[in-house]
Amino acid sequence: MSDNETLTQKDVLQLLLNASQHSVTREELTSARQELKQDISVLRIELKQDIAEVKQEISELRTELKQDISEVKTEIKSVVKTLSNLQWLIVAAVVSFYLKDSVLAWLSALAK
Repeated sequence: MSDNETLTQKDVLQLLLNASQHSVTREELTSARQELKQDISVLRIELKQDIAEVKQEISELRTELKQDISEVKTEIKSVVKTLSNLQWLIVAAVVSFYLKDSVLAWLSALAK
């Protein structure tokens, strides 16, 4: 502005230019803000869907693991039963080995 506090045509044009640039900047910011909000909204929806899919996959894996654990427990029980039977067979063989002379003597005494 000039010293005599009057606006010249140049001053008015400069003020109008500054005001219009400021409003364009605001409009651009508002537009950019709206675009960002839309992008964030879309990303939120996609993220929720991804989280739901991951939860579903975890649930399926959990079910599979429970089934596998159950099968392993059944197999372990079978192996334990087999080992128990083998243990008794070994005990019977050891006892019969040590007592065979006594049993044979007893049987021969019965035969006479």
